[in-house]
Amino acid sequence: MKIARLKVWLFLAASVCALAVLTCLSGCEIFENHTNPLADPKAGWKGVNISKILNNTVPDAAITKDYQDYIHNLPPDPGRSVLIDPLDFFYEDGTGRHAVKITIGNHTVWEHVLIYDRNDKRIKVIIYISGHVSC
Repeated sequence: MKIARLKVWLFLAASVCALAVLTCLSGCEIFENHTNPLADPKAGWKGVNISKILNNTVPDAAITKDYQDYIHNLPPDPGRSVLIDPLDFFYEDGTGRHAVKITIGNHTVWEHVLIYDRNDKRIKVIIYISGHVSC
């Protein structure tokens, strides 16, 4: 009877371990498949030249204030870091629309893409996972 009970417990323990491994592996695959929606060539978004950013000709003051307010109003998380990559954060699509990409991470790396219309009013926010560091 003790051997039968031991077999049941070993089977349950092995099942839990296998489930944990499969969850982690499938999660890593999901995270790795997410990409920047602004990088899709069909969408028409192009990164703005760094010289325009350094010369303060873009982004517009309204967009700068909006994305800074967006970051300020994120829920508090003591371990989180917020990054705005100076070489890869401001986009335009040639029709007057603009976008800002903000990277936020702790164990999961989230990209927040703020999209603005021609009048520099935020019209959409796209949030996706671009990486995961704990698997």
